[in-house]
Amino acid sequence: GMQSFSITNNYICSDTDTTIIAEYAYPLCLEAILENGGNQICEGCPPHFFFIEGYCAWESDYNILQNFLDLNPRSIEEGLIPMHAYGAENPHWWDAGRLVEITLQHKQLTSEIPESFGLLDKLEILRLTGNMLSGSIPNSLTNLENLRTLKLSSNNLSGEIPENIGALTRLDSIMLSDNLLTGSIPSSIGSMTNIKYLYFDGNLLTGSIPETIGDLGKIVNLYLDNNKLTGEIPSSIGNLLSLGRLYLLNNCLTGPIPVEMCNIYNYNPDFRSMLHNNQLVQPYPDCIKDTHLGNQFTDCPN
Repeated sequence: GMQSFSITNNYICSDTDTTIIAEYAYPLCLEAILENGGNQICEGCPPHFFFIEGYCAWESDYNILQNFLDLNPRSIEEGLIPMHAYGAENPHWWDAGRLVEITLQHKQLTSEIPESFGLLDKLEILRLTGNMLSGSIPNSLTNLENLRTLKLSSNNLSGEIPENIGALTRLDSIMLSDNLLTGSIPSSIGSMTNIKYLYFDGNLLTGSIPETIGDLGKIVNLYLDNNKLTGEIPSSIGNLLSLGRLYLLNNCLTGPIPVEMCNIYNYNPDFRSMLHNNQLVQPYPDCIKDTHLGNQFTDCPN
């Protein structure tokens, strides 16, 4: 067998130490050898990691977050909130040294959303609702393939929704309401097949609702109201049997209401659609309740 074993002067940690990164851990059977071998056992963090709030955090993620906070000094007047973050799902935001959540809602953020956020490839939750963020939604956010929640509502965001937004196939919620977003709804949204809550309401979106909307088989709430959408309601909406709420009011939608929408009414008696203030033409399908239709004589630009 082996006569001697020396790995002195290394950075080696016990796997019982919860603050360290798993790949730097050693098995307990080596404890006696290591403790006597002059090792720098878990003093601080491994190379390229910072010690923050009791965790070793990956340098790149830490710097991206710190740069964002430096742009928004008022956001951390109460400390760097993870412990008190409104609705934070991961109280420390970090997991195995990587940033998995940024929740800074109603925190007086005034900067743009940095392009560098697209490098946070373990990020699962990005919630920046109720701030004064300006500029556009960076295209780089479509790289965040682990993202489950994207909430950017109630800011001053402008520009178009990134064309490739559908690359975020794990998204459960996307909320972009009450901004100044322009352009059309990207047809790539049809790839977001896990989406349950899609809120694009209260913007300046134009163009028609993409046919691919019918691919969102798990969607519960679909809010496209209070925009400048034109064209007909796609018949593929009739595929969305899990829909509970469909809000299309206050747009410039034209043409007939697709009879396929009756599939949803038949499947879910509590389904509620809001179609008021468009230019939808009669005859309306029998399944549609008058209270869901409202006025259809909106003054829209031709």
